[in-house]
Amino acid sequence: MKFLIHETLRTLNTDDVFEFGVTEISKSREYDDLYEAEIVFSRNQKTKRHKTSGLSEFDVVRNFMTYVGINLRSC
Repeated sequence: MKFLIHETLRTLNTDDVFEFGVTEISKSREYDDLYEAEIVFSRNQKTKRHKTSGLSEFDVVRNFMTYVGINLRSC
């Protein structure tokens, strides 16, 4: 899978390793005016995938940052 953004985060006080990334942003096949991408969030090799979409590429990246922030705070 090819990523537009991919980062690895290791914590100092625990052995937790977080990886998160967003795939390349593309036009939606279903809707002409939407962009979409897949978000991948992994904590200690337990992976969750989430599809996101937006009216612009910037909206997709902003949704990615919000999704990662929510998941990091919930851990």
